[in-house]
Amino acid sequence: MQNFLNDKKNSKGEVYYEIEEYRKGALILGRRIYISLKSDSNSDEETIHVFIPEDRQNLN
Repeated sequence: MQNFLNDKKNSKGEVYYEIEEYRKGALILGRRIYISLKSDSNSDEETIHVFIPEDRQNLN
């Protein structure tokens, strides 16, 4: 991540993101966040996936 941000200062880096809501019927279970970082000087792509539960009180 830090390499991407350092590189972005000198080039046109791209950030793609998607937020998806997970449901079971009418119940919202949480959200999935997908972030893709791509830099011009480096053909490698960094990807980050995060799931945030709707009910953060019961994370046992």
